[in-house]
Amino acid sequence: MHKIKDKLVIICFFGFIILFGLLNIFVEDKKVSFSERRLLKQASVLSDSIFSSGYLDTVEDYLKDQFVGRDSFKKIKSVVEIDFLKKLEINDYYVSNSGIYKINYPINKESINNFVNKIDFLNSKYLVNNKNKYFVLVPEKNNYVKSLPLKIDYQDVLSILEERLNYLSFFDIEDDLAMDSYYKSDIHWNQVYLLDVIKSINDRMNLDSDFDYEVKYVDEFKGSYYGVVGSKKYLDKLEYLTNDVIDKARVVNVIEDKVGSVYDLSKVDSIDMYDVFLSGQYPILEINNDFCKNKKQLIVFKDSFANSLVPLLINNYEKIILVDIRYISSNLLDNYIQFSNQDVLFLYSTEVINYSYSLK
Repeated sequence: MHKIKDKLVIICFFGFIILFGLLNIFVEDKKVSFSERRLLKQASVLSDSIFSSGYLDTVEDYLKDQFVGRDSFKKIKSVVEIDFLKKLEINDYYVSNSGIYKINYPINKESINNFVNKIDFLNSKYLVNNKNKYFVLVPEKNNYVKSLPLKIDYQDVLSILEERLNYLSFFDIEDDLAMDSYYKSDIHWNQVYLLDVIKSINDRMNLDSDFDYEVKYVDEFKGSYYGVVGSKKYLDKLEYLTNDVIDKARVVNVIEDKVGSVYDLSKVDSIDMYDVFLSGQYPILEINNDFCKNKKQLIVFKDSFANSLVPLLINNYEKIILVDIRYISSNLLDNYIQFSNQDVLFLYSTEVINYSYSLK
C-alpha cells in the first residue's frame, strides 16, 4: 500500500512538472506586469544574448518573468509570509497594515553633496537675477511609520540643505502631511491630501489660496510597490483635484512639441498609473493658464512628486515651467527656457537627494 502511495506521489509530482513545462511552452508571453509596473522579459532576449557571458542569467530572468501562474503564486507566498508567518520585511520592503514601504537607509552624505553642487550650478548659471527662490523638501512616507526604526531623518536632511543652500527659502512641510497623505502601494503622495501643503506654500510665496476644487474619481490605484504583496487591502482610490482653470490649462511638452492636458486619463491603463498627472516624466513641460492676468511665471526644478502638486499652483500663474534634470543635461536648459525674474521652486524628495546621481 505504501509503495502505491509513493508511486502516486512521484507520478503526480512529475505530472505537475511536465504540465507546467508544457504550459510555459505554449502559453503566449505576457508583455507587461501591471502589478509590478514594469515590462517583462520576452523570448527575443534569448536569441539576442545567446553568445554573451551572462546568457544563463538571461534565461533565468526570462523564465521567472514568464512562469505560468506567476502572479497567483506570488500572492500565495505573500499571504503565507505576512498573514501566517507575520513577517514584516520582504525583499527590502517593510509591510504593515497601513502600507508598503521601501527601506531607504542610511543617509548618503556623498549623494547630498552631489545634489548641493547641482543646485549651486543651476543657481549660478541661470538664477542669479531671480529674487524669489524656494525649496520644498518632500518627506518619504517612511517618515510617518513609528514602527520602522531605519529611515532617513527628514529634519537632518533639511538642516544640511538649509545650511548649504542658504540663498534659498526653505519650507518645512513635515507637519502638513501624515501617513494617509501617501498611497499605500506607492512612493508618491495622494493629491487629495495636499491642500495643507499648498496652503503653506501659497502663504510663504504670497499667493492666493482661495480656490475651490472638485474631487474626481478615476479608478483603483495600484502603485509601484503593489507587486510586492498583491493584496487588495493595499488598493487606493486614484482621484484628482480640478476646477475650470486647471481643466482648460494647456500642457506643452517642450522637447517633443506636443500639447496635452493637466490630467491624462489615458494613462490609467499604462504601466504606471501615477502618469495620469501631467502624462508622466518629461525633461521640460510648460503649463499655460490663459485666465491668469498677473503675468507671473514659475520655474519648478523637480522630481516626480511635483506632478501631483504643481496642478494646484496653476491658478496663481500665467505660466509654469517644469524642469526635470534627470532627463536633460543642466547645461542645455537655456536652449529651451528664457530665464528672467520668474519665481523659482525646487521640489525634491529625500529619496532623490539620497540617490542624486541620476541628476544630469
